[in-house]
Amino acid sequence: ASSLAVVRIVYFGSVAVATVYLGAERQDVGAVQAPVTGEGAKSAPFFAAATLGLLYAIIKYTDLDPGSLYRVFTSVFGLICLTEVLQPLVALSPLPGLLPSSQEGEGTPTLQKQGKKQPQPMGGGPPVAVGESEADAASFRAATLPAAALSLVIVASYLSAVSDPAFAADVHSLRDVAWSNNYIAGAIALATLGQISLESFVTGAVLLAGLCVYDAASVFASDAMVTVATKIEAPVKLLFAGTAPPPPGRYPFAVLGLGDILAPGVFIGMLRQFDLERWCVSRDTSEPPARPAESLDPYAGAETPYFSAAMAAYVASLGVTFGVVFVTGKGQPALFYIVPALLAASLGTAAFRGEVEELVAFKGARAGVAKEARQAWKDARAEQKRKDDAK
Repeated sequence: ASSLAVVRIVYFGSVAVATVYLGAERQDVGAVQAPVTGEGAKSAPFFAAATLGLLYAIIKYTDLDPGSLYRVFTSVFGLICLTEVLQPLVALSPLPGLLPSSQEGEGTPTLQKQGKKQPQPMGGGPPVAVGESEADAASFRAATLPAAALSLVIVASYLSAVSDPAFAADVHSLRDVAWSNNYIAGAIALATLGQISLESFVTGAVLLAGLCVYDAASVFASDAMVTVATKIEAPVKLLFAGTAPPPPGRYPFAVLGLGDILAPGVFIGMLRQFDLERWCVSRDTSEPPARPAESLDPYAGAETPYFSAAMAAYVASLGVTFGVVFVTGKGQPALFYIVPALLAASLGTAAFRGEVEELVAFKGARAGVAKEARQAWKDARAEQKRKDDAK
């Protein structure tokens, strides 16, 4: 039993840490679509508590099954996220070369040929990426259908396995549910972290503090979190199946909720952005960036002390959480341990470097751009509606 517990801890820890790390870096390859504002950070814990309370009440006091609809909705969302995550991986395989590539359409941006020397911006700012070749772009387009097909197979496997009422009685069925669920849940986490950015450090601190209180209250003060997590089967958590079916009436999986990855992940991503923006402003643009010649990453030479400190704090606090679970044998609110560690690591790093005021005053450029784009879209829709009403 102790060896299985160690395997479970290593599995959950490695998947969570890798997802947070890769999710933060995904923001470098796409535009942020969902900025988290101060108002959103304040309301998030209340929205989470209301949703949890509603699901708990339905499970506890009615004969309705909210799990089926919730599972289908999250599985469809997971299908989209899984396709997005798998597409570049499939593009790197030999498969796209066997399929006809899609044609360059009107409005498709012309990509720079790999190996061409690109000018660097003056006055600070991120270095210009080398970009992909036309062959890379063609492979990426050709990978769309295979990635979607593979994602559909995984989602169908999950829905088929989890829909069997007797899946908990067979260890092979348990593992089928666990692996397919984890692929979908991991893709949801990666795609979400690549799209969400915090408006500021203060916004991130408020969000973490509120979710920490919500998480602790939902576990220590009631059985709402445990009840919903074990009664509703949907790919919004990571699962670990044991080596044998559990006793009757016992939940068959160990669980790590996606909230314990997403909430710390968006905060850690914000700290990485703080590192990168300061590096972009301070670097000497008269010289090429210090990065390997073959790297496409414009930030490969950047120093990221806050990101590194936060990742170390996340690893340590996850370890503490798993240790408490192992000693007590009871589920724990992971954010109760993770949030203080992240806040202490970020503020401690700032104090050590004499940058507390800069960190507290930080407002992310990516979230700002996304917020402006969203407002411009709303204004355009309102203007179009006024024109339509005037006709």
